[in-house]
Amino acid sequence: MKDNVKKILISIGVPLLLIVSIMLVRTSNQETKQLKYYEVVELFQENKVSEYSLNLYSGELKYKLRDDTSNNYKKYSVPNILLFQEDIHKSVVENNIKNKNDDLKVKYDYKSGSQMSFLSSIIPSLLPIILMVLL
Repeated sequence: MKDNVKKILISIGVPLLLIVSIMLVRTSNQETKQLKYYEVVELFQENKVSEYSLNLYSGELKYKLRDDTSNNYKKYSVPNILLFQEDIHKSVVENNIKNKNDDLKVKYDYKSGSQMSFLSSIIPSLLPIILMVLL
């Protein structure tokens, strides 16, 4: 009886783990039309960004453009967070001081992030090892 339950769990668990690991890898590698780094910095320097959020752990930048009527956030993966902040922070602060109108100010938020992205990246690598030990 225990052998049958073990075989059923393995026959259900292995494909399920495989599907989950494929989904994790696929979602972590999704790319949209990527701007170059200098293009993103120019958007900030030319005051084309109305608001942004930067994850200080993962480097994920979400931003909205002023002239975008869809009101959707665009995403960019910042390669070096400290360099990015040096490149844009001065122009954002100067813009916010210069413009008294709230519609022209850049709203920004910095997020600390979490360790989950590390776990989600290592799980697909560990699954085959765990399966080999179990089988």
